[in-house]
Amino acid sequence: MHSVTPVVITDLFRDNRIRNINTPQRVSAQWGDVRIPVQNEYLKTYEAFTQGKSKLEYKDASLDDMTTMTLDEYFRYIHEQPGEKKMCIEFANPQPIRESYIIPELCYPRPGESNTLVQQCFVGNRGNVANIHFDKAGHHGLLYQVFGRKRFILFPHAAGKKLLPLTQTSGWKLQNFSEQERREFLQFTGGYEVMLAAVEAFYVPALYWHYADYIEDSMAVRLRFRRPDYITTLLNHLFPDLYTQGILYKLADPARARGEYAPVMDRIIQCATARYTDGREKVAAVRALCKQIYFELYPDEPQQPYSLDLERYCQPPLSHFLDADHPDRPVYQ
Repeated sequence: MHSVTPVVITDLFRDNRIRNINTPQRVSAQWGDVRIPVQNEYLKTYEAFTQGKSKLEYKDASLDDMTTMTLDEYFRYIHEQPGEKKMCIEFANPQPIRESYIIPELCYPRPGESNTLVQQCFVGNRGNVANIHFDKAGHHGLLYQVFGRKRFILFPHAAGKKLLPLTQTSGWKLQNFSEQERREFLQFTGGYEVMLAAVEAFYVPALYWHYADYIEDSMAVRLRFRRPDYITTLLNHLFPDLYTQGILYKLADPARARGEYAPVMDRIIQCATARYTDGREKVAAVRALCKQIYFELYPDEPQQPYSLDLERYCQPPLSHFLDADHPDRPVYQ
C-alpha cells in the first residue's frame, strides 16, 4: 500500500462461502432474487447526459428511483439481448452478498485513518468497459472477481500526461484499439495488462489510473478502505487531476508524508484556507499551486501534455466538481 504497487491476490476470502459461488448458475442459486440497479454502461450514460437525454444517477439514490432487476432477471435479459450494454455499477452490496464473506483485517482502519469502509458490487455483460480513470475518493481498493473474466489495464502516475487527461478521466477509448495498437499504447505509457479470472482479486492502490474491459459476463465485489486523514483533508481542497494525483502518490507512505513531505502539505493547506472572493478564485489558486508543487516533485516531467489539452475545450465531466464554496459540493468525513 505504501509503495503504491498493484497486485493480484489469489486467496482473498479463502474458506469463505463466496469462493464457491463462482459461476452465474451458482449466483442464481444463492442470490437470484437479489435486486440490483441496472443502467447503461459508463460511457453511454455520460454521453447521454452531455447531450441532455438523461440525468446522471448518484450512487446513493434509492432503488425505488432506479431501474432494477433481480440477478436472475438480469441474466435472462443479457442472454436474450446480448448486444445491449447494461450493467450494475458500484451498487452497495446487498446483505445476502455481504453475508457470504468476511472482511479482511487489512481493510479495517488504523488510527489516523477514515473509518469509511465501502462494499460495492459490479455486474456486467460482455463488452462493457470502464474507461481509463482514477478514483478521486482516495481509498485503497480490493476487487474480487465472483465469476467471469475481466481485463484490467493499469498505468503508473507518470503516464498521466500521455493519457489525454481531463480531470480524473482519459480521452482515450481503449475498446476501440486493435490488439497491436493496445500493445503499442502500453509500451508508450508504461502500462500493463492483467486478466482477472473468477475467485481472483486485484489490489488497486489509491488514485491509480486503470481501465476495465468485460471479456465475459461477470460479477465482482469491491471493498474500498483506509484513507489516511491527511489525504482526506487534502482531497477536500484539491481538484482531481494528474497534478493532484502525482502529489498524493508521493504522500502514500504516511511516514514520508509526515516527514519530508510535511512542508508540501502545509503549503497546500495554507493556500486552500486563505481568504478568497469566491470558490472559483480559490480553485484557481489551489490548482496553480499544485501544478507548481508537482513540477518541484517531478522536475524531469515535460511541462506540456503529449497531445491536446482537453481542459481548454471541455467542462469537467462530473456535476459534483463544483466551486469550493458551493453548498452542494460533497465533503469527505
